[in-house]
Amino acid sequence: MDNSANEKSSKEASLRAKWPKRDPSKEPLGHKFKHIQEKIIKHLNEQLSKDDITFSQMSALLYLYFNNQHPVSMKELSFALQIKHPTAVGLINRLEDKQMVRRYQNPDDNRSSFLELTDKSRELLARNKEYHDHMDEDLIKGFSKEEIFKLREYLDRVYENMKDY
Repeated sequence: MDNSANEKSSKEASLRAKWPKRDPSKEPLGHKFKHIQEKIIKHLNEQLSKDDITFSQMSALLYLYFNNQHPVSMKELSFALQIKHPTAVGLINRLEDKQMVRRYQNPDDNRSSFLELTDKSRELLARNKEYHDHMDEDLIKGFSKEEIFKLREYLDRVYENMKDY
């Protein structure tokens, strides 16, 4: 190990010594959710990079996949993903460049368009389904079926409590 690595390690140890030992029971829930989300996104981005796609792009594809029973507009997608309209436009432009999404004119309003998945994106989703299933299994490892049911119920309630934010 070189000197700079030793110095960095020493500084990190010194900083850790100044902080109290972690007490999970006192950590704010938002902090826990943030760290869980960061780990999930990091892990998924690593996996998805093999297909030259990002977590945000996959989120858009999954939204289109799970809402294929009706035409999805850019406005709906940006609302669902909780991103600004220009951000959604950029996201869809990149997915169009990768031939993952196709835009088509809204027959009732020439000012707007609808989005649909391509065969290429459907193949990508099918390939990644097994990976997503494994990740879900890892997230609930050690939980009983009843605990998993309750966890889903609790998370839905937390989400519902946050809908006005």
